[in-house]
Amino acid sequence: MRQRKRSAIPSERRQYRRYPIQTGVRYRILGNSELSEAAFGRTVNISTGGVLFESESSFIPGLRVELSIDWLAHLEPSVELTLHAQGQIIRTDERLTAVQFHRYEFRTRQDGILADWPCATDHYDNDKPEADQCEGAK
Repeated sequence: MRQRKRSAIPSERRQYRRYPIQTGVRYRILGNSELSEAAFGRTVNISTGGVLFESESSFIPGLRVELSIDWLAHLEPSVELTLHAQGQIIRTDERLTAVQFHRYEFRTRQDGILADWPCATDHYDNDKPEADQCEGAK
């Protein structure tokens, strides 16, 4: 029986590529009235599957969280975008928290007022098949 040679370089286990984006994030824990007030932090990196952010708080893995992330690109010069997401805390390390996205969508932010943006601007639910992503948005 032939044995396969192991590579000296370990294979990447991550499903999604991470991007080193540092921007503001507003978050709140869901389902816990004591921790439901919004708090602020800063992203370390982000991917299609989740985000790693830094904050003053420490969390327990398994908690559900809602996030609002300032997006660096604008839809138009005067129309800012915000990434809104819900997910679950999967890992913490002192001031760093890793969240796996369950659902996310981009919204516009004009003059401090958030407005829902149609599905065409990247609404995605990691729990739904890709063909069902825009239901109700047409």
